[in-house]
Amino acid sequence: MTEDGITKFEVLSERYRDRLADLVGKKPKPGDVMQWVANNMSANPDMESCPGMAAFTLLCDCLEYPTFRVDFWKTMWTRLVPAKAQLTDDDPDGPMDGALTLELLAKIRGIRDDAVNKRKPKEDAE
Repeated sequence: MTEDGITKFEVLSERYRDRLADLVGKKPKPGDVMQWVANNMSANPDMESCPGMAAFTLLCDCLEYPTFRVDFWKTMWTRLVPAKAQLTDDDPDGPMDGALTLELLAKIRGIRDDAVNKRKPKEDAE
């Protein structure tokens, strides 16, 4: 909040008044919102790339309230950071995309089905 009681939201809303009308009604993905806020945590955000009003409001809250900014970095932003396994490219099969996991699950189900079918009592032929 400025010395005269005006919030960052009010200051930025006035500065980017023409651009804000374009943001109303947009429904961006949460990841896009978080990425934009993280990239624009400055006094002069890139409003041309702003994904929506939620991003603009979140940015204003981060700029206005230091504790909210800390919460953004500690809680919200960390949800977007990929797991270490996703970042390693040492795997000769390429990045982990879940395909190997699905293949493994299919094999396990097949083994289970074979075991269940072998345990079923055979019907006596009459």
